[in-house]
Amino acid sequence: MQLLGQYSSAYDADEISNFLEEKGILTFVSSKNSHQFGKYQTGATKVGLWVVLGHQYDDAVCCLKNSTYIAGTALSPEELKEIKKNTQNASFKYTIKILTITSAIIASIALFLYLFIKV
Repeated sequence: MQLLGQYSSAYDADEISNFLEEKGILTFVSSKNSHQFGKYQTGATKVGLWVVLGHQYDDAVCCLKNSTYIAGTALSPEELKEIKKNTQNASFKYTIKILTITSAIIASIALFLYLFIKV
């Protein structure tokens, strides 16, 4: 992943992300959730626009300079969809794993307190 730019507006970053994905370039906008709460709560003052596949970075820069540029490393809509689907599945599995581990730790602490402390 390579950082393409930082934006004060999540809307602007999303618009550019959508434009690049229409050109077949896989992107990711980071810190959107943190940014919406403001810098005093999260410290996030900008969102980042990333080119996910490093070999597409130069094409992304060219597309932003010239809107009619055709990316040589463009992915098909089906490829973009498949990559996003696989990423979401992996993210979901990771989240479930973290929740399971956290639940096991909390249950262990509760059992320890019940057996040894008798609160």
